[in-house]
Amino acid sequence: MAQNVTLRSEGVGLEVSGRYIGYDGENIQIESEFGPLTLRYDTVACEGEICPDATAYFPKLKLSGSRRMADLLMPALVEGFARSQGWVVATQQSDTTHFTHTMTAGDDPKPVARFSFRATSTDEGFADLIAHEADIVMSVRRYAQLRQNWPLKQGWAVWMRRVKAGLLALMPWCLWCRCGRMCR
Repeated sequence: MAQNVTLRSEGVGLEVSGRYIGYDGENIQIESEFGPLTLRYDTVACEGEICPDATAYFPKLKLSGSRRMADLLMPALVEGFARSQGWVVATQQSDTTHFTHTMTAGDDPKPVARFSFRATSTDEGFADLIAHEADIVMSVRRYAQLRQNWPLKQGWAVWMRRVKAGLLALMPWCLWCRCGRMCR
């Protein structure tokens, strides 16, 4: 569910409203009437129910796309990353397509990171990315196939920037010899 916020900067008299997209610990991003807008959070006052609390921030990453990647690859990657940091992982399944891995540092119940997954299809993953519902697309297609097959409703250049910024894919060819199959 999209929620709106209003950002105000008293010093320069700036006021802009729009749909909240995200917060990365330093910057807040909204979809305004002027398009996507990113501002330093410490330079604006935020009004709205979804405004982030800068003191309670921890990284949250939303991944959407291939069910195969979400079921097989991503849990192993997330759990391996957490283990390398000395963190504990708690998994919560919301429904058949949504689950979350929340990491905590030992006995401290305060989250240090959260990975939220929507396991559906590559096409739905890209739709979520374009709608700002996902940060990363999980895809099992070759990059060339994605370029040729995806219906580009918002313009090629905008889509390409988003894809290059957040594409996670299993390559269907050998990474060592490029033979066209998955070698060991």
